[in-house]
Amino acid sequence: MKKIIALLVFTVFGAHAQNPILTNTTWYLTSLETGGNTFTPPYDLTAPYVPLYFMPQDESLQLMTSHCNTAMTGIVVFTGTESFSYDFCTATLGMCANLANTGFDGLYMTFFLSNINQPMAYTITDAGDASSLVITAPSGDKATYGSTVARVLVPTRPKLAVSPNPTQGLLRLQMENRTAGNLSIVNALGQEVWSSSYEAIPESIDISAIGAGLYTLQITADSQTQNTKIVKL
Repeated sequence: MKKIIALLVFTVFGAHAQNPILTNTTWYLTSLETGGNTFTPPYDLTAPYVPLYFMPQDESLQLMTSHCNTAMTGIVVFTGTESFSYDFCTATLGMCANLANTGFDGLYMTFFLSNINQPMAYTITDAGDASSLVITAPSGDKATYGSTVARVLVPTRPKLAVSPNPTQGLLRLQMENRTAGNLSIVNALGQEVWSSSYEAIPESIDISAIGAGLYTLQITADSQTQNTKIVKL
């Protein structure tokens, strides 16, 4: 299946002070309210959580989020102390393994796509280790996030796990078997930005040389390819 890439021009409108908790927290979607209905992300091993990041980059702030089928990055401009607008680009990563995830992927991405350059209000409830973030569109649709993963299904012996994620450079790889294989990192546009072959998959790799952003780590070994999303700070 060919990758579908949509690019949008980033526009800067201005800046306002924002709550530092917004950028210092990795947010995880807990519910989506749209069209008068409330949806809960269909968590499974192919999409264990739906992350959202607000990452400082150069003189701007970058919004990054993804689900099993789509990744999005964009430039955020604060239109008030508790509101922002954004432009972004999207990239299709592949098909969701679970049909329920495919349907939710469309709902979640439409929430952002239908509100480009619109004032999005946000509220943060700071409760220490259990903070919450609510983003409200002009239509009243809402995306609610928490600072911890509500439900994550993890296999007893995962084939692949990476940490820390997000990372500033060092990425540890937890695998069942460290056979010969190839590692590659692909950006949101489907372009390979790093790759290396090994006689045995290493316990860690250093990706500090690549720029900040949302990527897909691909590991090909034993005639199989595993993908996992990573965020480089």
